[in-house]
Amino acid sequence: MRTLVLLCALLIGSTKASTLTPYQLAFEQDKWQWLAEQLASDTELSNTEKLQWQARIQLANNRAGQVVELLGPSLDANSPDAELWYLAAMAKLQLAQSSSIFSKASHAKQGLAWLQQANLRAPDRLDILTTLIGFYRQAPAIVGGDDEKADVFMHELEKKSPVHAVVLQAGLLLPDHAQQALVLLEQQPQPQQARWQGAMAQVRLALKQPEVAFSHYQQAAALETDLSDQQGYLYQLGRLAATEQQDLQIGAEALQRYLQFYQDSQHPRLDWAKLRLAEVLLRQQRPQASELLGSLKAGEDKKFNAELKRVKKLLNS
Repeated sequence: MRTLVLLCALLIGSTKASTLTPYQLAFEQDKWQWLAEQLASDTELSNTEKLQWQARIQLANNRAGQVVELLGPSLDANSPDAELWYLAAMAKLQLAQSSSIFSKASHAKQGLAWLQQANLRAPDRLDILTTLIGFYRQAPAIVGGDDEKADVFMHELEKKSPVHAVVLQAGLLLPDHAQQALVLLEQQPQPQQARWQGAMAQVRLALKQPEVAFSHYQQAAALETDLSDQQGYLYQLGRLAATEQQDLQIGAEALQRYLQFYQDSQHPRLDWAKLRLAEVLLRQQRPQASELLGSLKAGEDKKFNAELKRVKKLLNS
C-alpha cells in the first residue's frame, strides 16, 4: 500500500503541453499561491470545477484530510462527477498510507469504494483504472486486495493502452523483482513511447546500472510531451550526473531546464535540484557552484541537510 498512490501518479501523465489552460500550466508548475488567488476571484468556473481544483491543490500538498472534508458533502449515489470521486479516493488512499495502524484499514476500504464509484462513472479513464489495479494488486485482502480482480482490470487496460499495462506490470515488480520487470519490458518493446523508456530507466536503476538508466532517461525526456513527466526525467538526468558520474553537460542542462520550469513556484524539490546542479558544476564551473550553494540553507529535511554539508565540503576541498 505504501507506494500505491505514488506509483499511479507517476504512471499517468496529465494534459499535453500544447493544450494546457493557464490553470493547468500553473498546476504543473506548482504555483499554488497564484492558483489560489485566481480561484478565489474566478466567477466563470462552476462550483464543481472549483472543488476539483481546490482538491487537486490540497492533494498535491499532502493535505489529504482537508480534501476529504472538502469533497465529502458532494459525494452521494447521485454525484455524477468521476473526478470528484477519484480525488476523494486518492485522498483516502494517501491517508491510509500515512495514518496509524488503527485507522489504515478504514481509510483504505473507503478509498477503494470511492475509486470504484469513479471507475463506474468513467471506465475509460486510464488514471482511475491504473490506480484500481494497483490497489487490488498491492493491498492486503482484508481491505479489498484481490489478485483476480486485478487480472480482470489489467486485461481491460491492455486493450485500452498496452504501454500503460506493461509499464504498470513492471512497476509493480519493483524493486524486489527488477530482473523480471526488465524481461517483461523487453518482451514488449515500445522504444518510441516515453513511458516505456522511463520504466526501463527505473528498472536499470534498480539493477544498479546507472549508465544504461541515464540513456533511457535521455530518450524519455526527448519523447515526452507531458510537462510534469518530462521534468521528472530531467531531474533524474541531473541527479545521475551528480551522484553517478554521468555526462556532466547533459546533467547540468537538464537541471537548468528543470529550475527554469519551476521558477517562482512552490515546488518542493527546488532546493534539491539546485544542490544537484551545484554538485555537477563543481566539476565544471566552481564559482557558479559556490554561488548556488550559498543560496541554500539547511531546513527540516535531514537527508537534504546531510547532502548539503557533504557538497559544501567538496567545494572547500
